Amino acid sequence: MLGIGLLSVSGMVSAFGAEEEKEELSLSDREINRLDIFEDRVLSKADAAFSREQYDEALGQYDSFAQKFLGSPVLPYVLFRKARCSQLADKLPEATEQYKQMVQQFPKAIKYVVPALYNMAECHLKGGASDEAVKAWAAIAENEEYAKSPLAAAAVAKLAAVLSKEDKQAEAMAYYERMAVSLGDSGSELAQQAIGAVVRQHVRTEPNEAKLREFYKKIQPAADNAPDADDPSKSLAYWKWVREGIQANGEFSWSERDQRKTYFESWAAIMEDKFPESDEFQIGLASIRYGADRDRDKWAERLDEQFKKNQKEGDWKRIIEFVRAYKGNWTKIKEYAAMLDYKTSGIEGISQLLDVLCNEQQESYLAKRRFQEFCENLPYDELSNDDVEKLILLAHEVLGDSTVAKGLAEKLDFDGLSDADKLKLARKLLKMDGAIAEPVYASMDDQLAGKLELLDHYEKSDDVAGALRIIDELAGVEKYAAKARAKKAELLRSSQRYSEAIEAYKLVDNPPDNLWQIVECCVAIDDLEKAVEQLEEIESGYEDQAAKAAYRIACLYRDAEETQKHAAALRRVIDKYAGTAEAAKAEKEQDLLGVPPAMPDDPFGR
Repeated sequence: MLGIGLLSVSGMVSAFGAEEEKEELSLSDREINRLDIFEDRVLSKADAAFSREQYDEALGQYDSFAQKFLGSPVLPYVLFRKARCSQLADKLPEATEQYKQMVQQFPKAIKYVVPALYNMAECHLKGGASDEAVKAWAAIAENEEYAKSPLAAAAVAKLAAVLSKEDKQAEAMAYYERMAVSLGDSGSELAQQAIGAVVRQHVRTEPNEAKLREFYKKIQPAADNAPDADDPSKSLAYWKWVREGIQANGEFSWSERDQRKTYFESWAAIMEDKFPESDEFQIGLASIRYGADRDRDKWAERLDEQFKKNQKEGDWKRIIEFVRAYKGNWTKIKEYAAMLDYKTSGIEGISQLLDVLCNEQQESYLAKRRFQEFCENLPYDELSNDDVEKLILLAHEVLGDSTVAKGLAEKLDFDGLSDADKLKLARKLLKMDGAIAEPVYASMDDQLAGKLELLDHYEKSDDVAGALRIIDELAGVEKYAAKARAKKAELLRSSQRYSEAIEAYKLVDNPPDNLWQIVECCVAIDDLEKAVEQLEEIESGYEDQAAKAAYRIACLYRDAEETQKHAAALRRVIDKYAGTAEAAKAEKEQDLLGVPPAMPDDPFGR
């Protein structure tokens, strides 16, 4: 069906204004190949100057070419470029005259004549001579050959827009209609704008359904021709198109409320008693009537009456259509949504209802409530796993509710499924959410394998809560207990839950590595005292780590800007761990501080 584009007259002029960006006309390869070496040399210089936007220089070179090569096959191009140089240099009278001469000299060179006329009109319009601009555009529109040019539609659009602006409505509409018909069902913006202009004329400016119908016959695609091609008034498609035109042009201000009432009432009267069995038509007619009376209660009554008149038991698709029709009326949407039941609609009906509620009506809360009611009353023992999977997908993807989705996963029937089948199902659900897949993994005979796969998923997806939950479960399994405790501590630390990580590291039996990690966690929470205590424990308990721990204490005091303690800790490393790499680093750091070394005979290092 042909759409109806809306654009005001001023908007249309702007859309096709003289300053729009467009690609400059150039020679084709075939034309270039016809140049001899001398022509090519001169023309190349002219084109280069044009590309540099040095229009005065280019104009002179194009003029030189025209005088030297009077019989050149590219002379129309050269003369066009001369005029274009003048136009771009804002020498409008000269450009206009040059375009005119080019058209008169080469009237059959359509490639250049149509753009010349088009640009000539732009020059006239910019210079304030709109009558002359109209003549130039009309020269394109009225010539059968010129009208085939890609520029012709834009020329006609400008022509019609200017005429309309000058209150020459009949002439303007004739051109709009011609453009709409010539562009047919191309779907182009120009076609839609032309159609919109004619529809507005016959729907709003001077309402005339007969003229609108004749226009429709001219522009409808061939596919719509049968069986009502000669009389569209018998076609539902036509009246749907009319309704779209009525609604598209039905914007009125508060001060125009009387005009609005007359507008919609007159069209409602024309559409009365047509297609009483068509819900689509009657829903549209109710909207037209609402445009007149602005009474939402009457609008709802009309829709209710249409529904009751033709509703048949089990026709759940029709229920959804009326849910869709009540857009903006929460009470009626809720009422009609409640009519749909699983027994008659199945999973497909539930899916379509949720899609309309969430994506069309923006009623996610109502959709969740309705879905919950479905889920509470579904005969799960009669549902296949495929059906339950569809429900899970609805809960997760449409409603965005992983909790409900997980609850539905618990309704899956695992009887008769091998671990391989369960693993396949679990991995499918894992793509949505690990929590949704958990009930499937839990049903596996090899639960450890399931937990390990879940843990890997949670870690990769940065789901700390999920990973910790699985780790705590694995901690109760002797084979994985040690690794689980270590992984928990690492995960807590990486997620910056340092206080919890400290307690977790205390349970990890791999000293002194876990003790070092506790130190770093203490540093992260600025607990210098506990960090030093932990380092002192490492120093006293692990000989091979003692120097490293002592030097780390010095570094912590340095970072905390506790100068005296820093200096004392450095002297202690130098004295106690002489010959180690840490002592060497401490000596260099001491030199930088400017602290004198301790006297050998002073037991207190003073």
